[in-house]
Amino acid sequence: GGGGGGGGGGGPSREELLARNTLANRIRWMLRETMGADGEFERRRAELQLLGGGGGGVGDDAVCESFVSSVRPGGFMHDLLHEGQLAAIHGGNLLVHGGVSSADGVALGRVPGREGRVVSVVEWAELLNSWYRQQLGEWTASPCWVSDDSSAVPRAVPGSRGGAALLDYCVPSGPPSVVLGRHLLKSGMPEPPPPSLVQSLAASGIHRLLVGHTPHGNCPTVIKSEAASEGGPSLEILMCDTSCSDMRTPDNRGAAVSEVQLLPDGSARVHGRLEDSSRLDYTLQGVRGRAWEGLAAHLDREKVRGGDLVGRSAPPDDADDADGASPPPFVKALLPDGPDGPAYLLCTVSGFRTDYSRVSPEDASALVGERGSARPLGVTRYDSKGDEVCVGSGGFSHTDSKADLVDRFFELVDTDSDEQLSVAELRAALEGQREVLKLLQGVGPAFATAEELLRMMDADRSGAVSRREFKTFVLRQIARSPRDSPAVPRRAIAAPA
Repeated sequence: GGGGGGGGGGGPSREELLARNTLANRIRWMLRETMGADGEFERRRAELQLLGGGGGGVGDDAVCESFVSSVRPGGFMHDLLHEGQLAAIHGGNLLVHGGVSSADGVALGRVPGREGRVVSVVEWAELLNSWYRQQLGEWTASPCWVSDDSSAVPRAVPGSRGGAALLDYCVPSGPPSVVLGRHLLKSGMPEPPPPSLVQSLAASGIHRLLVGHTPHGNCPTVIKSEAASEGGPSLEILMCDTSCSDMRTPDNRGAAVSEVQLLPDGSARVHGRLEDSSRLDYTLQGVRGRAWEGLAAHLDREKVRGGDLVGRSAPPDDADDADGASPPPFVKALLPDGPDGPAYLLCTVSGFRTDYSRVSPEDASALVGERGSARPLGVTRYDSKGDEVCVGSGGFSHTDSKADLVDRFFELVDTDSDEQLSVAELRAALEGQREVLKLLQGVGPAFATAEELLRMMDADRSGAVSRREFKTFVLRQIARSPRDSPAVPRRAIAAPA
């Protein structure tokens, strides 16, 4: 076709790109691609209109000003950042955003810019928070990028901005971080902390760790590390992010809601309801591990005993080591109002699939003790747009988590490990690997054959799909939130003219 434009290959011209490079579009891109918050720009517009009394429209400029002013001095996000901490200690509880260890290393005891490891957890938290406040001060003084000819900020490095080290601390390529820590195995199952970590925390009086960051099912997940010997140190980890409780709903939460209460006697109550409105309610014993003596006399001992099973896993057997075998379940919650009396919610995460089942207290006790014959009373499974993908991947609310999941899908399809997906590999996956078919059907667009799917992904028209092309395609479709769009029949679609 004629018409010039200089876009090359039918793409937009430089003039068109510059015209689209508006502040509003940049904020939309940041929300979608770096914050897992696609659609937030329009939600902010609706909020501003509501706050204004509902009369008249709210333009892009007003929405942009709301975001930008929130991070200026006096803005609500600016003030919230200055009130926050990277690590907080409350009694024997340590609270951080993500965790204190991960596959990238151990963040506990490490402070950016400081050599060596700080042994005392209390001193470490103070130093880490002090470094955080220093970084915020630098960001407040120089929130924008410094150009080569800038002299507004003394000693500023051209091409940088204040708080850059704090930004590095919060991205996957940075140092081990309490922001990105994750106490999960690659499968998504809870990972018990190593004894060295338990001992390091216990030496400073810390016996419970509370984290968020990674959504993990329809209610908080408890990870327990039992004392190696009578009276020895133990640790409870509570994963409290339930933002992906029910991804079949527009807000990803549905009816599910939970609250964790840290009680004065050192115990912790977890209560709320699941996505089907079943009530959960249990109390974890005091943070000193298995010692009952420290509990206050008024505490309901039966609730404590109920909570004692939560966070425990069934012991593995030889069958669990077989290829394709599901890991043994762990006890996720106590449901006091089951149709046949109290029941325990069991959970198993295996790759991209999460199974829930409900068992009696007797069966739960047998399961986590000697390998018993727990009889599931009902199993809930969700498809690739639901909870099993969210949990199995370690969370869908963060871009790095989504990329990890898509990487694992790519490796599942790439059977010859040549970093290229052929049409034969795609066809085999669509015909024989249910998880792959569900993922691709879930994110859309519609396709009828493996050949058609390859053409959609093959951006460079090489005849094969690289890892980068696969990830770009899938992540872009996820970002478009297809569940908010009208259903598209699964049919052949015409190639563009």
